[in-house]
Amino acid sequence: MSLFRDLVFILVSTPHSPFAAHGHKLLILSPIIEGLCGGWSTLQAATSAYISDCTSDGSRAHIFSRFTGVFYFGFAVGPMLGAFLIRHPFIPIFSPATGVHNGAPTVTSVFYVSATASFVNLLLALFLFPESVHKKRAKVAAAQSALPVTPASSGSGEEIAQQP
Repeated sequence: MSLFRDLVFILVSTPHSPFAAHGHKLLILSPIIEGLCGGWSTLQAATSAYISDCTSDGSRAHIFSRFTGVFYFGFAVGPMLGAFLIRHPFIPIFSPATGVHNGAPTVTSVFYVSATASFVNLLLALFLFPESVHKKRAKVAAAQSALPVTPASSGSGEEIAQQP
């Protein structure tokens, strides 16, 4: 969903875009759609579940601490990188609106870089990262979920209390 949000910001921040006139509506609608789809908390939960499935019990805490450090490193470096891209739009494809505002730098280059990073992340998740649940574990889980739940196996404790 961050790819969608970045594309909306590109459409709104590009002055000659047909959506620029109605940008205030899109800037309100984009976070609402992202929030309905889960947003940042869903990304964190999915990342934690994937790490938990792919690591052994002994190294899980170490791997979780590394991923948390990388997330917070991104929070720290991201604004500095964004400010650098606004002041020095050195990649022409990421800054097509340079000079539109009487030579003043625009924020569009930041959103182009962010959308590109989100797209690369999507491609990596789809084609490079392996499935976290092995086929054998998936079959066992499917077989267990297909078993009917009987009152004795539900674990509620009511049956035990009623027996003499």
